[in-house]
Amino acid sequence: MRAQVILPQYARPGRRTTVFWFCLGLAACCFAYGFGFGLMAPARIVQFGFPLLGLAALTVWALPELGTAPTRTMEKFFYVFFLSIPLWPNYLAIALPGLPWITMLRLVGFPLVFMLVVSVSISRSFRKEMGEALGGAPMLWRFVTAFAILQVLSVGLSNAPQISIQRLLVAQVNWIAMFFIAAYVLRKPGRAELWAALLVAAAVVVTAIAIREFQLQKVLWAGHIPSFLAVEDESVQRVLNIGFRAGTLRYRSQATYSTALGLGEFLAVATPFILHFIAGPYRLWVRLLALPLLPFIFLGIYLTDTRLSVVGFIMSIGIYIFFWGALRWQQDRKGLLGPAIVLSYPATAVAFIAAVLIVPRLRMMTLGGGQHQASTEARYAQWAEGIPLVLSHPWGFGIARGAPALGYTNPGGVMTIDTYWLLTALDYGLVGFFLFYGAYLIAMWKGFWTIARGVKAREVLLLIPLTISLFVYVVIKSIYAGVENQSITFIMLGAVAALVYRANAEKTADGVPITSRIRRRRM
Repeated sequence: MRAQVILPQYARPGRRTTVFWFCLGLAACCFAYGFGFGLMAPARIVQFGFPLLGLAALTVWALPELGTAPTRTMEKFFYVFFLSIPLWPNYLAIALPGLPWITMLRLVGFPLVFMLVVSVSISRSFRKEMGEALGGAPMLWRFVTAFAILQVLSVGLSNAPQISIQRLLVAQVNWIAMFFIAAYVLRKPGRAELWAALLVAAAVVVTAIAIREFQLQKVLWAGHIPSFLAVEDESVQRVLNIGFRAGTLRYRSQATYSTALGLGEFLAVATPFILHFIAGPYRLWVRLLALPLLPFIFLGIYLTDTRLSVVGFIMSIGIYIFFWGALRWQQDRKGLLGPAIVLSYPATAVAFIAAVLIVPRLRMMTLGGGQHQASTEARYAQWAEGIPLVLSHPWGFGIARGAPALGYTNPGGVMTIDTYWLLTALDYGLVGFFLFYGAYLIAMWKGFWTIARGVKAREVLLLIPLTISLFVYVVIKSIYAGVENQSITFIMLGAVAALVYRANAEKTADGVPITSRIRRRRM
């Protein structure tokens, strides 16, 4: 009896001539591929990887329904990927001739995305759970998906497709895929609090590195990088050797980031979570442990000498106090503390603005002084030149091609752009600008509205720092174009979707929260 070599779900009756011509065509394609690779490698080796990616995608799509997905491994890789963003310098990588840098994010991110697409392909239950997690904020995932599609389409507008394709792969893996993975992973009870604790821990670690770096006045690993991680590139040497602000000769700590601005942005985004562990519904030992972290993080922000991080820190405190007072008023209608905080908020804001204008030190830290005038004027010049470009090219110049289209260089001759608002419009056009920032606005609105409706689950209250962090990030992007922390904020978008789903699931038909039912079963 002849053994069956084809799985039943793939067996289809067909003519032998069809199989013959298919095999012949496949052989011809393989011959052409090998011949072209032999002629153009290694100069065009990246382009020859795309057919392999297409075959891999086809293989994953053809996988049979197995019912189980590698979700536990995917969850572990997700946390490793997240911690790699702030804790591992992205410029320490393996650089092979003709290939992009093999960074830590790529070593972890590509397998993580592979597990995601495999899980979607083989597991109906995974697709159902992912759909439920995204269903809490349907407009959010639609905006993110539309932005991902627009990124792909923008390559057709690029005057340097090879560069745009490389940036496209990074964006799809580090931003878009992380949104969907975070929505799935963080929907499980306990996962969001674990992620928030890891975020705060990472902020403490990089702050400690920044303090030691400021003492030594140099990047800690400069001169001690192993040969296999040393990238011979001008940009890397600039990161390792330059750390002083022009005009003041003050050293600016950057820790694991490429710039002090990136480090300051990360610490500002992490601040609302520290506030939440201090003022949230946690045990006393958690609050006492988190309390000294707030001045510690501010010290790290101060050592970066960046106005954007100071403004983000102050905004985080002010907005969180307002949220806390509003929730206190909602929970205790007869109390005085909640109404006092909310109703006195306008007067407090006016008093703070007056203090910024009157107190020289505070004005210097937030609005800047003479040493910051050059960067302020540079942003004005970029806006003056960039807005006409956006209006003349409303569809954008293609991913990663906005800055070259603007062509603005700093006094050192390095091409630069200082505001991500403008860069987004130049890269993706007006539609891309609307989709990108629309996703952040939707997430902020869903988080705010869910909190306003009243939530009792402690973990769901993480929507408060998530909403504040996303707002702070969008504000910072008006004066900083770096994307080192963009992966973190896309994870935050996924976390918002997951926690909104959790908040909706808390209210069942019998009025008993799901968490209460689980607790009763365990008892």
